[in-house]
Amino acid sequence: AFRLHLTHRGSAKAVLNGKPIYACSNMGGSRINLDLAKGWNHLLIKSASDEGQWYAIPFISARSKCEYDQKGIVWYLPLPGVATYPGTSAGVGGPIIVKDRIFVECEPDLLFCINKADGKILWVKSNNYFDALSAEEKNANPAFKSLEAAAGKLDALLSGYASGKPPDAGQRAALAKEINEGMLKVDAKKYKTHAEYRDVGNAGFTPCSDGSFVYAWFASGVSACYDLEGHRKWIRADNHDPVEHGFTTSPLLFEGKFIVYMRELMAFDAKTGKEVWRNSPAGKEGIYTYRFRSSFAAGYVGNVGVVMPADGCLYKASDGQVLLKDPRTMGAGISTPVVDG
Repeated sequence: AFRLHLTHRGSAKAVLNGKPIYACSNMGGSRINLDLAKGWNHLLIKSASDEGQWYAIPFISARSKCEYDQKGIVWYLPLPGVATYPGTSAGVGGPIIVKDRIFVECEPDLLFCINKADGKILWVKSNNYFDALSAEEKNANPAFKSLEAAAGKLDALLSGYASGKPPDAGQRAALAKEINEGMLKVDAKKYKTHAEYRDVGNAGFTPCSDGSFVYAWFASGVSACYDLEGHRKWIRADNHDPVEHGFTTSPLLFEGKFIVYMRELMAFDAKTGKEVWRNSPAGKEGIYTYRFRSSFAAGYVGNVGVVMPADGCLYKASDGQVLLKDPRTMGAGISTPVVDG
């Protein structure tokens, strides 16, 4: 039992094993139940253009509840998720493997470290706005002191993952809510999460690593760096106004810089977390517009390191200077580019 999720620009049709299963005469999309036969199945999708443009984006997911063959599975591990606007679920980002460990982000702002061999959780760290405060900021505002107890309880709960006692989801969510609401009372703009615009959740990103440290970015604007044992090296928050559907760009580690996108391209020193440069890419402003959706590419043009987001520009990795603007692709922002030198 499977389901086809299909989004298309112009009119579209879908045919499964010679039988029509979907037809739409204009731009749209749908979730279509697929009843597959044993062996090979043939799925044909036809998509027309609209104003000279076309796309058809299909992906297939299991339909609950589904049976599957467990042969060959060495281990599996349930990971936490949350419900996001508009009521859909969000869970984890893309995992990376570093030596004998797997690192993955989970909702709402958690970084998991998992033993690759047996699936045992080694450590879990939260990365909320309170975590991103410096000692000086906490001491300067008494309102932050009142949140230390809730933050301590949350850390204690998260330690249960490594000890084989996963925390109660409701209790964990209640503490996170208490912390978030406390931060909003201090600064409603700086610490607003904009959850109503995040169709893809807060942790749907792939972390980065240089083999010694792991770097994570969340759609709250929080960036953080940890060593492989879970000791935090730095953390910071750079929150920006929301965009429709939320931010969806995974970060990039390149030439000693951790580069993220949240309305601005921001590069931080990978060792210290201090800002190196920031630049506003091409595109429209406003909640219901975007500059690009996809992740970065990086490489070299000659001997110059460049960062290439999908906004039609090339940026120098050293200082963020724009080397190239291509007006033909500015504002497209959907596909991840490639730099081949």
